Amino acid sequence: MDMYAGANPFGHSCLIFSSQHHEHAPIRAINSFGYYSQANSSTKPVVSFIKRMIGLNVDLQDGHGVLKQEDMRFLAGAGLKAISFEVSNQKFVQILQSISTIIQEEEQAINDANRALEQLNQPKNGVTRLNHEQALARREGRPSRLNKFHLTFDQYFSTAQTYTCKTRAIDILRQHEVIDHQQVSLLKGEGFSSAFPRSSTVELNQLRTVSCGRRHLSSNCLFFNYYWNKNSLFGDSFNSISTRIK
Repeated sequence: MDMYAGANPFGHSCLIFSSQHHEHAPIRAINSFGYYSQANSSTKPVVSFIKRMIGLNVDLQDGHGVLKQEDMRFLAGAGLKAISFEVSNQKFVQILQSISTIIQEEEQAINDANRALEQLNQPKNGVTRLNHEQALARREGRPSRLNKFHLTFDQYFSTAQTYTCKTRAIDILRQHEVIDHQQVSLLKGEGFSSAFPRSSTVELNQLRTVSCGRRHLSSNCLFFNYYWNKNSLFGDSFNSISTRIK
């Protein structure tokens, strides 16, 4: 997603789940999920001001992110570039169920951490919650229910060690064996730009979507209600999302 779709200047990566009943049928988007950092917790006014100015009013280091359902209104229309991966119906359902479980676990971890931090009279934000959950996970001998959201540069100005919305989307595809290690490297890219969604070694094609469904009249103007359970979202070009990594 680019700025036309409401993303920040560096772009935003998300997973769009779509289906096509037969070769000549329209491609319909069923759902979409993206990974987001937590609200800015910096106490430095200058830092907060700069973040607001560039549309990045979130923590970029040492905090955690959460998977969220994307708002259809940001996906409808222009501003998308895409690459598609064909999977079986069984795997399609499996990935969606896995994401649903992750979201539930993240919500529970956040609630647990908030209660604990409140009792300790500590601030509740992405950084403190991640530290609490990781410490708890180590004591209980299990994986952390929260993943980091962290942007960093090494001595060569590479962002390869970051973990952002782009990294999270690629990780989900790899964990479910939709892509292999070579494809992961191609999608991530190298050097300074590897963490940023707008940059990729793989060429992404323009995707324009069209929403249809429930509309309402307000002040003599016709508006769409962009909701997943009320509208349908279709790709208006088959070629726009037919690219495959080889």
